[in-house]
Formats: sequence, structure tokens, C-alpha cells
Amino acid sequence: MARKSTRRSPRKRDVKPRKRLKEQFAQRPQESRAWRRFERLHRGHPALKEDTVYALPEGLIDAIKKEIPGFFTPEEEAFERNLAKLSGGGFFLRQPFSHPVMPAPTDIRRTKKEIEMDAHHKHAHHEIEEMLLEELKHSGIADSDLQSANESAAALRMAVKDRAIGYTGWLVTNVDFQKDLDGLLKRWLKTIELIGYFPRVPRSLFGEPLPSVPPSLREFYSDFMAFYNKWGLERMETSDLPVPMYPQLTRPNLYALETVREAGILAFIPFYLLRDNVAQLQDLAKSLASIHAPAPLRRWLKKDNKEWGYARYGPILKLYLFLHLGIEQRYADRVKRRTGKLNDALGTFILKNRVSGGDSIKKARDQIRKLLAKCDAKSE
Repeated sequence: MARKSTRRSPRKRDVKPRKRLKEQFAQRPQESRAWRRFERLHRGHPALKEDTVYALPEGLIDAIKKEIPGFFTPEEEAFERNLAKLSGGGFFLRQPFSHPVMPAPTDIRRTKKEIEMDAHHKHAHHEIEEMLLEELKHSGIADSDLQSANESAAALRMAVKDRAIGYTGWLVTNVDFQKDLDGLLKRWLKTIELIGYFPRVPRSLFGEPLPSVPPSLREFYSDFMAFYNKWGLERMETSDLPVPMYPQLTRPNLYALETVREAGILAFIPFYLLRDNVAQLQDLAKSLASIHAPAPLRRWLKKDNKEWGYARYGPILKLYLFLHLGIEQRYADRVKRRTGKLNDALGTFILKNRVSGGDSIKKARDQIRKLLAKCDAKSE
């Protein structure tokens, strides 16, 4: 997609595709109610001309105001707060998007039918959970065992989320990933703009056949599925923001297995093998990954420097989104003059520590600048 205003600069070889997108974008017929409302509230704002507008979480807006009074004008603060409330993560091609590191939108105006459908889905989900719980109780499992299993599952889901966020931070600053992504967008820019979204890994609830892809889009989907499998992705949320696949551990992910086999490990292990250590799952997984994992992912898996694991790349992703794609795109004229205070605000919000957080943010900003410079150098 067109990434001139939301990505590293400059990227000279993308000028013509961006220009075509801008010309088509003005006539784009599809847009969300949230976008229409946002556009009415801030008509004439230059960011409305961009294909992607990244939101700043309201907690970060508060932290910046506290550290740098007057950083935002009243109109700019209203713009930022409405953007966060109406979209969550921001808007991509006039559609709101979300991401695990971004808060959900808080100002959602839905139709009566949408409210009823949401209530129906929540009720159905609750009934299914209750039914499964009752079946487990009738099978003789003690309440204490159920509680322990639920706590373990919740802890595992949180660990998976943290690692997915860290992996995303590694991807957005990875030279080879950016090169692959740029090539894909250069080829399919017009198609993405026409359909209004990126394809995603298909899902299958009961193993039913996947819907057929129109002949005109088969090569488009094939290219993206190959890209997703190579980098372990479920989808691209925007032109800049990948979303990793999630494992089927405590809950089904419903991925159509025939489309994701190359992206991970599929294993069936009968319960009786779990009595002793004959099935060392971590050792098995590492052994298979060393043979079958795509070459780019082996670099992530073999990181020797523990400091550059998921815990380090998680804050880098947040800096990339909030500072590089958000603040620097809309307020570049004042960022350099307030670097120290802005680092303190980002440290308070991202690392929950103003004193040491500001210094850590400064180092992370330098790292991002160097990594993105490498991405730019290799793409030219």
C-alpha cells in the first residue's frame, strides 16, 4: 500500500504507485460510519488525505500533556482523542482497525441490529462455555482442577500474546521482511485499494471446504498466502502492521490447516504418552523447526542475545506505532525540540517508569532509527 506518509522516508521508488493510489482513493465508495463521523468532526485536517491514520492511545496523550503542556493545540488534542475513541488503532482505507497493543475504541455507535447480533453472539458464547464446564464437572473433574487448568490456560495465552507482540516488533524492523512486503505491495497495490483490505488466512469452523477464490484474484491470494506462511502471519492489518498467527493451544484458532502447514508444526500426541518424558514437546518442536521452518524465521528462533528477545522488541513495536507512525507523521515540526520530555512521556506510558523509562526510550529510538535506515538502504 501507499506508505509514504506512514513509513520510513524517503522511499523514492514507490512514488508512482502512491500517486495512483491517491488518485483512486478520493473516489473510493466504501467507508465506515466511524470514518464518516470522524471526517465530519475534523473536516480539512491533512491526515484525512492519507490511506492510513494511526491513533495515539488516550493514556499516551495524557502523558504527553503532563510532560509537555501545550504540545497539542485544543484542536489537535480533540483530533487525537476522537481518533482513538472512534477507531481504536486508527483508520486504514477509511475503515477502523485494531491491534493487540492498541486499546479498543470506546465511542462506538451501532445500529439496533448490530447491538442485537452482538448480544446474541455473547449469549451463545456464554452458553457454550457453560455447557463445556458442566460436561467437565459431570465427568468427575474437581472444581479446583478446573480452576487450576483455567489459570494455566490464561497464563499461557498472555505469554503467547507477549511473544506475538515482540515478534511483530522484530518484523517491522527486519530488512528482509520489509523487502518482501514492499515487493508484494508494489505488485498488488491497485488490487488492495479496490477491495479495501488485505487478505487473511482462511478459517474453517467444521473443516468444510473453503470458498472458491474468483479466478481474477487467485494469483493475488496465492502470493499473500505464500508471504504469510513464510513469515508466520495471519494477515496484514495495514501496509505497515503485520499480525502473527496464533497457536491452537488453549482455544481453537480455526485456521484451515491445509493453508498454514508451512508456517508451523502440526502434531497429534495421544494422552497416554504424557505420563513420562518420552514426548519432550519443546525438543521435538525445535528439531522440526530446524529442518522445516522458513529461513527468515530461523533467524528469529536462533537469537543468542537474550536482550533482543520478545521483551525487547515489544516496546520497540509500540514506539514504532505511536512515535514513528503517529507522532512523527503529524507533529514532526515539534518533536526534535521536545525530545527529552517526549522520551519521558513515552517511558511513562510504554514502560510505566518515567525515571528510567526515558533513558530506555532514547536508546530504543536510536535502535529503531538504525534498523529502519538499514531497511531503506536495502530497498533502494
